[in-house]
Amino acid sequence: MCRTLDQIGLHCCRPKRKLLLKMMHKKARKQFAEDKQTKDIDYWNHVLWINLFALDGIKRVWRQPGEEYIDKCALPTVKHSGGSVMIWGCKSAASTGELQFIEGTMNANMYCVGV
Repeated sequence: MCRTLDQIGLHCCRPKRKLLLKMMHKKARKQFAEDKQTKDIDYWNHVLWINLFALDGIKRVWRQPGEEYIDKCALPTVKHSGGSVMIWGCKSAASTGELQFIEGTMNANMYCVGV
């Protein structure tokens, strides 16, 4: 069966992760991008980008080349998905911060107190 699927161009792969976004989220992201498009380099030198993510196992999908980000082939990510390992990282125009491994689940209280 796997050989037949491979012959018709379907390959077993890990799904790409993409945010689970509603239409209102997509519109807000587009507006954010349009608002920031004309900002100068000095503005971006004062921005700190952060990311909090969890690692929670391997999942697989069957897809054809070029289908990585269509909904049926992607793994939606949500804030409350939990995970066995949580990691926080940041970067700016000047440098990259150290990775921080989070014990438990990052919530508003833990975020305000600091990692």
